[in-house]
Parts: sequence; structure tokens; C-alpha cells
Amino acid sequence: MQGPELKEIAALSREEKGYADSLREVNDPTAAYLQGNLAAYGQILQDDQVKATLQQRTAAVISKEWFVEAGGESAAEAQAADFVRAELMSIDFDAACKKMLAGIFYGYAICEILWAKKGTQIGLADLVVRRRDRFRLGDQGEIWLLKQGYDKVLMPANKFWAFATGADDDETPHGIGLAHWLYWPCRFKREGINAWVDFLDSYASPTAIARYDSGNENQRDDVQQLQKLLHSMARHKAIAHVKGIEIELLEAKRSGKAEFGELHERMERAISKIVLSQTMTTDDGSSLAQGQVHESVRDEVVKADSDLLCSSFNRDVIAPLCSWNFPNVAPPKVWRRLESDPDLKQQAERDALIVGMGFAPTQDYIDETYGAGAFVAVQGADQAVRQDTAALAQPASKKAPETTAEQLSAVAAPLEDEMIAAVRDLVFDPQISNMTELSERLLSLYPSLNIDDLAEAMGEALALAELKGLVDEAGD
Repeated sequence: MQGPELKEIAALSREEKGYADSLREVNDPTAAYLQGNLAAYGQILQDDQVKATLQQRTAAVISKEWFVEAGGESAAEAQAADFVRAELMSIDFDAACKKMLAGIFYGYAICEILWAKKGTQIGLADLVVRRRDRFRLGDQGEIWLLKQGYDKVLMPANKFWAFATGADDDETPHGIGLAHWLYWPCRFKREGINAWVDFLDSYASPTAIARYDSGNENQRDDVQQLQKLLHSMARHKAIAHVKGIEIELLEAKRSGKAEFGELHERMERAISKIVLSQTMTTDDGSSLAQGQVHESVRDEVVKADSDLLCSSFNRDVIAPLCSWNFPNVAPPKVWRRLESDPDLKQQAERDALIVGMGFAPTQDYIDETYGAGAFVAVQGADQAVRQDTAALAQPASKKAPETTAEQLSAVAAPLEDEMIAAVRDLVFDPQISNMTELSERLLSLYPSLNIDDLAEAMGEALALAELKGLVDEAGD
């Protein structure tokens, strides 16, 4: 059997690719239509829907905390991770990431890495995001700086952080940004709004028409006078004119609201779909369930942005930084945790059901889920439940609901007495002369009542009752 072909045979030639020669060679059909004028893409960013959706997508990444994960478990790998963490904390890392995420809109972004000598080590002085239209990316990862005319300069290795996205092949290094898909919806929306405003202006101010005898010898003078007269009608409520001239107003007969409004709403929905892959986190949804599904879709898009950005940063910044300072050590990884913290109450309720079925959680699981030391608390709670259960097994003991109710009553009584006393003081206040004033004072009293402690006590009592019930079921 013949072995595999090891050489690359389908790569495009330099002439076919044409990297770093002109702005038009960024492989974006819409940019080509605009003759390479990426400034036209900047006009898209003035759209309010584009601004809102892009801000939502970017903020969802930047607002999450970043972490540095060691490349392994050795002491040297832990030291490398600590070093990288300290370097990122010495600069405004989030600000650089936010600017680099503009590559999602344009297709690619370029950041110059400013290295600095720090004693015997190489560290980070700053990350400076440059204008992308000054640079081109090569097929081997090289970066070219465009000069005046068609001159270009090859940039040194390990000097730039490049981020590209949106392309569906490996022969489009500049990516294809959201602007490619946003250009036409934004243009249709903008032109539709302009037409809508013109229509509303015509609807509010009807067009004046004057008719006169065309056989008049002074026709040109009459036309000029009539034009002045009609212009005057647009600025005055009442006018005077020569007898014999017929004047009427041509009013708009169609409302136009449905047509223009529908176009505007449809383009806004298109913008939301392009940026967020859904619409309901920016527009009204049909139901809570649909809104949750759409939010989940948006979160997946945001996570993909974060993963791609962190991956490029680890490749272009972290890898060389660690190779210089910690050779032969697996470099750490920088990433952001986008998953929300779990609802521990729901988690505890689920775990209580599992325990009631006879499955015991391990100490590692409890420490990881609820934090170190929680196992001791669980053991204490479990012991309390077992003691209560043993007491319930005695013939003279009270039932679980009665015992829990008495315990709740003992805890809640002082809290209830405090609230009742506050109400009683108002009811018997001699300065309150009528029921209207009493009602207003009672309403103003509510925010100051200490109901949080009572609610917490009731919640603990309900949880205890549920645990006892589970133990009873397990015993049966």
C-alpha cells in the first residue's frame, strides 16, 4: 500500500493570493463593491441597532473574569502561570481585548506587542491595537505594514497579535467581518428612514398647486410671482393673491406608516440576527421560554468569540513570552469563564433527592460544588437529621411536621413580635387622627420591617422538613 502524500499541493500561488498589495485585496465582496473603502463600514457603526447588538456581544466577553491556567502540574509550570498573571495585571488587558474584538466587525484586528526588559526577564509593557487597514496578513502568518503607494514592509516575528474571524476557509487570512453582512440591511434601513421622513414632511405640509390663464402675455412674470406665492404658503397660515388665480393643495392620501415601519422593523431584526444570531435579547419576544432559548444562542456566539480571541492571544503573546522566560515548560493558557455560577439552592435540592435515593456524594464533589469545608457542614446537618429521625421513631415523639413547626415558631416568634409591635405603635399613635393617615403610615412602615430574617428562618425550616421527609422515605 502506497504511503500518504506529505507535501501541500493545493496551495494558491503568491500571484493568485496577492497579499499586501492594496486595500482591495482583502477578500470581502462587499468591501470590493465599495472599492476597498473600509471607511464606509464605519458608517454602519452609527446605526443604533448595530451599536446596541455589538455592544451586547462585546460586553458579554469583556465583563467576564479572565483566568491563567498552568500548562501542567509542575512547580515550573505554576511559576510560569504566576508570571503571566502578574504581567497581564500590570497592563489594561481588558481594554486591549475590547478593541481587538472589533475584528469581529471588520474581519480582522492587529495589536502591536510592546515587550520590555524586566531584570533578567522579558515582560509586557503594553498592548497597542493598531488600525487594521494599515496591515495585511500573509499565508504563513506573516504581517505586512503598508506604506505610501504600494510599498510594504515585513514585520518582525513575535511582534504582533493578530485576530481574524468569519472566513470559512484557510485561504482568507483577513477573515470576513460582520460588516459584510450588515452593510445592506443598514443601508436599506437608512434610506427607508430618509424616505419615511420625506413622506411625513409631505403629509404634514401639502404641496400647493396654482392654475392660471396660460394665454397671458406676461406668463414668465406670472410664473415667478406664483412661485413666490406658493413658497409663502409654506411659511404662513393665511395669504392674499390676485383674483382669477386658482390655488389648491395636493395632500398625501396614503399613511405610509405600515410600509416604512415594516421595512424599518425588518431591517432591525436582520441586524440582530446577523450580530447575535437571534432577536429576542434586543427586541420583544413571544414568550419566556423562547427568550431563554434565544439568550442561550447568543451565549454560544459570545463563547465562540471569547475562545477565538483567547486562542489567538495564547498563540501570539503567551507562547513567545513563556519560551523566552521559561524554556522547555508547557506555556499556560489565558481564558475567560463565561458560564454563570450555578444556583446552589437548586443544586442542593437536587443533591438532597439523590441522597434520599441512597447515593452518597464524595468529598471531592462536595468541595468542588459547595466549597472546601462544606463537607463538615453537610455531615453536621446529616447528623442532626438522623437524631431527629431517631427521636421520631420513639412512640411518644411528635411527628416531623409538628416538630419543625414548633422549632420555626420558636425562632420566628421574636421577629413576629417585633413587627406586630411596630404596627401596634402606629395604630395607637395619638397623633394619627384618621384612617387615611394611618394607611399611609402603614405603607411607609413596610420597607423598614425586618422580614429578611423571618424569610431565612422559614426557608431553613422548609429545607429541614424536606430532608426529614427524604430520610423517612429512604427508611421505608
